[in-house]
Amino acid sequence: MAMQPLKPPKYKDEKKVGTAKRFLGDTLAGRFVRSAVQTTTSTFKLPTSLSPWGDNNSVTLPNVRYRDAILFTTFAFVGGGLLESGGDAITGAFGADSFVAEIINPVVEYFVYNTVAKYALFQIIEQAIDKGLLEHILPEEEKMLRTTNMRTMRCVIKHKLMDVDADLRLVGVAPTQNALSCEKGWFCPYLFASSRTPIIPRSKDFTIAQCFGPFLGGDYALSHKLLSESAAVLALCNPDPAVNIGCNRMLVTFLGITPYRGGMWSSSRRPGAAMMNFHLVNGCPTLVIPTSNMAPLVAWSPTTLQTMRSDIYSPQQHHEQICDFLDSIISPKDCSPGIMNRYEASLGRAVSMVVNGALGTKSVAPDILKGLDPERAG
Repeated sequence: MAMQPLKPPKYKDEKKVGTAKRFLGDTLAGRFVRSAVQTTTSTFKLPTSLSPWGDNNSVTLPNVRYRDAILFTTFAFVGGGLLESGGDAITGAFGADSFVAEIINPVVEYFVYNTVAKYALFQIIEQAIDKGLLEHILPEEEKMLRTTNMRTMRCVIKHKLMDVDADLRLVGVAPTQNALSCEKGWFCPYLFASSRTPIIPRSKDFTIAQCFGPFLGGDYALSHKLLSESAAVLALCNPDPAVNIGCNRMLVTFLGITPYRGGMWSSSRRPGAAMMNFHLVNGCPTLVIPTSNMAPLVAWSPTTLQTMRSDIYSPQQHHEQICDFLDSIISPKDCSPGIMNRYEASLGRAVSMVVNGALGTKSVAPDILKGLDPERAG
């Protein structure tokens, strides 16, 4: 996920839909109409593409909240029209910021390292490279890759969009081996919940999916939050968002997503806001790299945790796919001085630690990963 410096403090959304259109579309009646249109469109496209939620279910349910039912009953009783602007309600509840996050399972032992130390962990990788230990895990690395807790964040990403298409571009495209598989769309809910409709073709498999917009201010704020909540950070450059290093940065990590409420993705697609849960495990470090102008807003590997736990999974192939992609967008000249001349070895080592951290969840007790969906994590 792309990271921009904290200055200017308020991010500007790349695209906005007119106020009148959003007002009408976000009413309760408007949401039912929009969901019906989206369901019809998804059903028509289902033979050739996944649903906007990244699965095989073409039905898009409208988001109906408890207070919608109360408002409907009240207005029906007095005989008034039902016009309620969801975006204004979101602003009133959460303020004017484009992003709000809440830790819903605070864990004291989540951070293995203190705040200062977790940004200096790349010395471990430098030590491994100096010693030529690229095929072995050092004791310091083994400690870092041990998952003992999971942190869950309930996030709100506000926007002023309404049913615009996401600009998706695929890397490493090949003919699909299974047209019914929906694994490659596991991260689609993040885009669709924020009114950016992704279209994932069934006929194609790929190694990386990239999204180039529309950009939201909340996208960058989310990447900063994920960085601050990561238990360990491996940085090829200064990872502090408050420091402008002259280019954008990208955050690479293992992440899980779940619906805001009730296990239903419709609860995450609210008027004027995407509301969903993000899961981070403390045994999987986060990587930060400087990027060129070729980098996307967000990208994901189609390989989910469910596949990583299966017999068909190849860690070497997965590692190579991620490294090839990151090597195409990294800006070597903006790496830290000690990394600049050997960034390829450093990048490869760091990616292996991220992948190994995710693989390490196989042996973690189920109660620690309670709430994490293996089919929506990668």
